[in-house]
Parts: sequence; C-alpha cells; structure tokens
Amino acid sequence: MTKKIKLLTTVVIALLTSSMAFFSLAATEFPDTVLVDFKTGKTTSIASFKGKVLYIDFWASWCIPCIKSFPFMNEISKNYPDNQFQVIAINMDENKADAEVFLQNYPANFTIFTNPGNKLAKTLQLPGLPMAFIVNAQGEIVAKHAGFNNRKKAIKIQQLNLLMEQK
Repeated sequence: MTKKIKLLTTVVIALLTSSMAFFSLAATEFPDTVLVDFKTGKTTSIASFKGKVLYIDFWASWCIPCIKSFPFMNEISKNYPDNQFQVIAINMDENKADAEVFLQNYPANFTIFTNPGNKLAKTLQLPGLPMAFIVNAQGEIVAKHAGFNNRKKAIKIQQLNLLMEQK
C-alpha cells in the first residue's frame, strides 16, 4: 500500500510540475518579426496575429518528422475558429523549389510563411526541426516543442484546448 501511495504521489507531482512548466513560460513574449507569405509574397508580422492563439511551427523539406507534423497542422487549423486561432508554418529551406516540391506531396491547409534571412530562427536559437511554439492570445509563449510524434501531438492538443477554453 505504501508503494502505491508513493507512486501515486510521484505521478501527481510530475503532472503538476509539467502543468506548471506549461504555464511558467507565459511571461516570455514571442518576438515580433516580418513574415512573407510563401504563395503571395505579401508581408505581415507576428504582431498582426495578436488576439489569436498561435501554433508557430518551423519546418523544412528535408526534415523527416516535419512530414508527420503537416497532417497534424491541417487538423488543428480546421478544429479551431479562424478568428481565434492561427497556424503559422515558417519554412526554413534555402531553396524555395525544395519547399514547393514538399508542399505538392504534403499539402497545407494553412498559410506557409518564410522569414527573411531566417532571423527569427536565429533569435530563438532553434535546437532542430520541426520546432513548434504555442503562443497565447496576448502574444506570450506558453509551450515549446522540439520534434514531432504521437505523444507530443496529444500534449499539444491538450495545451491548445486549455488556451482556447480561456478565450
């Protein structure tokens, strides 16, 4: 019985700690930068999306886990209202043609952007790709996710649901 109580206590503490970690990043504002729409070439900024919950994903055509992340981003882009939620997928390819071939094989139902000189990726010191940030409606980072797999998918959905419930 004592072992079960200790195990249960450990699990509860781990869950509370992970939940606190999710919200402890809330004080960090996501850096504003210029984004270029991949299709149209029109420029916008991260700040123009303030008021929406954002799922910001950095990806490249050569990134194998990025292939798995595209169906997920298609799913979440249709599961939340457009006026409250936005997927921002930022392509990191040096050659636009590489990204175009990728997108023919793995279509995106969300807007793809580039960031001139990949300045944002350098500012954020990305450890690898894909790298996703969940940003609340106030523009603050509330979660960071390196890589992509089904376990992370479930965590991301839970975090997005929590933020969308707060709206």
